[in-house]
Amino acid sequence: MDYIYGKFLGNSSISYNGTELSFSYNKVKALFIYLIVNKCVTRDEVSALLWSHKPEHIAKKNLRNALYLIKRHTNINIFSDLNKANLCFSKDIIIETDLDKFMNNTKFIDIYSGEFLKGFFLKDSETYEAWIIDMRSNISKLYFEKINASIEIEKRSRNFSKVEYYCNLLISQDNLNECAYRNLLESYYAQGKINDAIKTYNELSSILDRELSITPDAETDIIFNKVLNLINIRKKQAENQFFFGRYEELKFLENNYNNFINQTSISKSIIIKGEMGIGKTKLIENFKGLIDSEVTFVFEVDCYEFDTENVLKPFKNLVLKLYNFAKDSNIVLSENLLELVNNLLPELNSNNLNRNILKYEVIPELIISLINEISIDKKLVFIFEDIQWMDYVSLSILTNLIFDLPTDKAVFYLTCRDDYNLDVDKFVTIINKYEKMHCIRLKRFDYDGVYNFLNKALPSHKLSKATIDKIYSETEGNTFFIVEYINLLKLNKNINIMTSKMKDIIKSRFIGISTEGKKILDIASLFDDEIPIEIFTELLKKDELYIIDLIEELENKSIFEEITKDNGIFFKFTHQKFREFIYMNLSQARKKIMHNLVGKYLEKRQVYIKNDINIYHKLIYHFEKANNYTSTLKYIIKNLNIYLNFSHELFPILDFKDKTNNNLYFNERKTKKYLNKLEVLILKIKNEEIYNYEVITLEIEVLHIKGRYLIRKGDYVEGIELIKNMINIAKKSSNYKYIIEGYKQLIYYCIQTNTTKTMLDFINEGIKIATNFNNDIELGVFLRLSGQYHKMIGEYDVAENMLNESIKKLSINSSVYDKYSASIAAAYNYIGDIRTLTNQYSDALNYYEKAIEICKDKNVLTSLAIFYVNAGQTSFKINNFSLCEDYLKKALDIYKHYDLIWGRSIAESLMCMLNIKKEDYGNALKFLISADNSSKLLQNPKELSLLYTTKAHVKIQIENNTIMSSTLKNYLNEDLNTYLESASKYLNVIDTSAYLKF
Repeated sequence: MDYIYGKFLGNSSISYNGTELSFSYNKVKALFIYLIVNKCVTRDEVSALLWSHKPEHIAKKNLRNALYLIKRHTNINIFSDLNKANLCFSKDIIIETDLDKFMNNTKFIDIYSGEFLKGFFLKDSETYEAWIIDMRSNISKLYFEKINASIEIEKRSRNFSKVEYYCNLLISQDNLNECAYRNLLESYYAQGKINDAIKTYNELSSILDRELSITPDAETDIIFNKVLNLINIRKKQAENQFFFGRYEELKFLENNYNNFINQTSISKSIIIKGEMGIGKTKLIENFKGLIDSEVTFVFEVDCYEFDTENVLKPFKNLVLKLYNFAKDSNIVLSENLLELVNNLLPELNSNNLNRNILKYEVIPELIISLINEISIDKKLVFIFEDIQWMDYVSLSILTNLIFDLPTDKAVFYLTCRDDYNLDVDKFVTIINKYEKMHCIRLKRFDYDGVYNFLNKALPSHKLSKATIDKIYSETEGNTFFIVEYINLLKLNKNINIMTSKMKDIIKSRFIGISTEGKKILDIASLFDDEIPIEIFTELLKKDELYIIDLIEELENKSIFEEITKDNGIFFKFTHQKFREFIYMNLSQARKKIMHNLVGKYLEKRQVYIKNDINIYHKLIYHFEKANNYTSTLKYIIKNLNIYLNFSHELFPILDFKDKTNNNLYFNERKTKKYLNKLEVLILKIKNEEIYNYEVITLEIEVLHIKGRYLIRKGDYVEGIELIKNMINIAKKSSNYKYIIEGYKQLIYYCIQTNTTKTMLDFINEGIKIATNFNNDIELGVFLRLSGQYHKMIGEYDVAENMLNESIKKLSINSSVYDKYSASIAAAYNYIGDIRTLTNQYSDALNYYEKAIEICKDKNVLTSLAIFYVNAGQTSFKINNFSLCEDYLKKALDIYKHYDLIWGRSIAESLMCMLNIKKEDYGNALKFLISADNSSKLLQNPKELSLLYTTKAHVKIQIENNTIMSSTLKNYLNEDLNTYLESASKYLNVIDTSAYLKF
C-alpha cells in the first residue's frame, strides 16, 4: 500500500512512500495539507478556502489544476472516485501525521516540535490563514493541558527528573508561566538542589521585573523560603588549607631539591602530571614551603589556555621576572643583554624603537645570560604551571633550557594535565629519551585514600560508610571535589540531597551571590587570565567603587583574588574550575554577545596602542568566540602583518609609533596554518555577509599576504596569479593603496627572476598612480625600484639619477626619513653596487658605509646584514681580506641571531675562500656546507654562481695539491668541469650588472 506522512508541527513537510515532496506553488502544498489534516472535504469548501476572492468557476478550475499537480507528484490517483462533490483519500492509501499522534495519545507529548505549520504563509488567502491561526490556538492549548497533566502525574510518582523536564518545556514556550516555575522550585526543593532553586527563582524574578514590573506572587515566595531554610550559615574557613596524601611525592620533590642544593647526587627536573583538579598545584605550593630562600631563587610562571596562540608569552613573563629581579637587586646588565631584553619586551623602554626579528633560538641564550648575571652565588628553581597551555615555540625553548642549563645551577618543576597534547608529548618524549627529567603522575585516591582523607580532614565528624561510599562514588577520588565535599560537610549540609555530581559541587560555591555579582562572574569567565577592573566598569557601566564592592563579595567567598600591578588592579578566579564552570553554563547567545562586547572595548583601547601583538591576540580570541568573522579576519591580518612585515620585506617601512616587538619567527607550519585560516574566514564572510567595501578590502589583504608569501618562497606561478587577482579587485574598488602594493610584488618577482622586460611596465604603472595621486612618498619608492631596474640592464647613469631622486623624495622631512630610512639606505647600497660594477671600489665602500650607518642608527638589522655582505664582497675584490672578513663576520652574526636568508650564501662562500687562504680547512668546509644549504632555500642565480665559483676555486687547488684536506676532497666529489659549467650557467641566467638581488 502507498503511504503518506505529514509533519505539521514545527517546520512542515509531506512525504510519499518515504520521499519528501516539493511543490512549485504554495497553494498546492496548502491544499494537500488541508486534505491530509481533514481526510475528507467538499470541493466547494476547499475552493472557497483557498480562492475566496476569485469567481466560482475560476476557483474550481484552480482546484482542478492543483489536484492534478498533487496526483502528478504521487504518480497515482490517491483520491476516491465514489463521490465527485467530495475529496476523500482512497482506502488504499495509508495516511499518518505527527498531528494525529499528538492529538490522540498522551504519550506523544514530545512529538510537539513547534507550532502548527510554523513559518508557513499563504499570500492572498485570509480564510486559509484564519484556519491556521485557529488550529495553532487549539493545538497549543492542548499541548499545555497535556504537559500540566503529566507534571501532576510525575509529582505524585516523585519522578523529579520528568517534572523538571516538563516544567522546562512549559517555560520554553511561555517564560512568564509562574506556575511552571513554582513546580520546578518544588522539584528542586524536594531533591535538595539548592543552587538550582536559587538560580531559577532569580531568573523568574528578573523576567517578571523586566517584562511586567512585578515580583513573584506570595505562593512562589513561600516555596522559595523553604529552599532558603536549607542553607546553613557558612562558617569562616580556616586560613591554612588542609593537605593530605601525596606524602611520598612531596618527599621525592624534597629529596630531589636537597640533592640539587647539596650536590650529593644527580638531581633532575621534574614534571608533575595528572587530571584537572587532582592536586598538582597544591603539591607544588607545599613543596615551595620547603625551599631554602637563603640559597635559592624561585621564579614562577603560570600558563593559560589563551596563551596557546600567543607565542612566547610564558618566556616573555620569565624574562620580565629575571629583568625585574636584576633591576631590584641593582645588578647592571650588559648593553648587548639589555638590547635583547628590549627587543623581546619593548614595553620596558618607551624610547625603544627596535623592531628586529628576534629569532626564537636566541631566547634560551638570553635567559642563560640573565641567569649567569643574577645568580652568582645562588641556585635557581623554575616553576612552570600548566604547560599544556604552552605554545609549541615555548616548549621548544623549555627543552633547550633543560638541556643547556647546568644541573647544578638550575632545576625545573613543571605541572601538566594528563590530557593528550601532541606538542607536550613530543617534549616529554625528548626529555625522557635523554633522562633529563623525573615524571610524577598524580592519580586519583582509591577508596581507602578517600576514607583516610575524610577522617583526617573531619576528625569530629563520625561519617557513616554510606556517606563515605557516596562521596567516593561522586568524586571518583578527584582531590578538588573531595575538598568541596569536605567544605559542605563542615557547613553541616546533607550530601545525600546532592544528586548531581561534579557540577552541583561547584555550583554550591556560588550560592547567595547577588545578581550583580553574577554579572561580574559572567564577564570574568570570558578571560583565561587576569582581568583589569576597567573591563567591569566599561561593560557594566558602573564606577570603580561599585565594582570593588561586588568583587569583595566574591573575594570573601574565596572565588576571586586581587592582583595589584604597576599598571593597575587586576582580578582572577582562585581556581580555573570556577571559571570553566561559569563559562560552560553561559548560553551560546550570551557568550557570543559578551565576547563581542569585550572585543569592541579592547578595539577602542587598541586605537591608542597601535600594532600591539598582545591586544591583537585578545581581539582575535574574543571576536572568534563571538562568530564575528569580519573583525576576526581584520585582526588576524593586522597580527600577521606585524609578524611577516620583516620576514617578507627586505627593506621594511618603519612605523616608529609602533612599540610592539616584532621578534617572532613564523616557521612554515605556523605560516601555512594562518594562511589557511585566512582563506576559511574570507570564504565564510563572502558567503554569509554583504559583499561591501570592508569585505572587499579584507579579501584584497588576504590575497596580498598569501601572494607575497608565495613569491618570497619561490612559488611564482600561484603567487603571481594571486597578486594579479588582487590588483584586479583593487582596481574595481578603487583601492589604490593595494594596486600599488600589487605592482611592488610583481616588481620584486622580476628582481628575483631577473625578468627586466615586464619589470619596467610594472614600475611605470606604479609611478603613474603615485603621480596621479600626488603621492611623493610612493613615487620615491618606485624611483628606487626604477633605479634598480636601470642598474640591472647596465644603464648606470640613469640608475644613479633615479636613486638620488628617490633619496631626495624620501628625505623630505624627518618623519618620512625615519619611516623610509631602510629604503633610503637601500638606494645608497644600490649606488654602491654601481660603483663596484664600474670598478670604483673605494667609492662603493663609502656608499655601503652610508647605508650601514643608517641601518645601525635605526637598528634595522634585517637590511644591515645585506649591506655588510655587499661591502664584504667589494673588499674581497680589492684583496682587502681583513676588511672583508670583518664585514662578513658582522653579517653572519646577524644571520645567527635573526631569521634572514638574503645574501647568507654569499657571505658563507666568501668566508670559505678566506679560510682556504688561511689554510683553516675545517672552517672552510663548515662554511661551504652552510653556503650549499643556504643557497637551496632561495635558488638565487647570483648566490648559486658564486657558490659554484667557490667550489671550482677549491677544486682546482685540491687537484693541484695546494690544499691537502681529505674532508674537502670527499665533499667536492664531482669533477671540476661540473662546477665550472654550473657557475657559468647561473652567471648567464643573471644580468652581470645585477649586483644585489631581493
